[in-house]
Amino acid sequence: MARIGQNPARDRKSDYAPADVTIAVVVHIPALVGYHSQRFEILQMSLGSLIRHTSSDYDLMVFDNGSCQEVKNYLVGLIN
Repeated sequence: MARIGQNPARDRKSDYAPADVTIAVVVHIPALVGYHSQRFEILQMSLGSLIRHTSSDYDLMVFDNGSCQEVKNYLVGLIN
């Protein structure tokens, strides 16, 4: 559906400049038991290693695809 009027951000300038490298991670850990029992630890190690050992500037995009609440809380906690 088309918008009526003008884009309100049309004349605004943004200070944001994307990094040369963007890393995307898709996460799906629906439970912490059974088949997925060790996935949360693997996620923590993977993201922790990426954050600690990547020295150049990058944008990190994490897409959660229906994970359980514990995983969501962990991901949100990484923002701060």
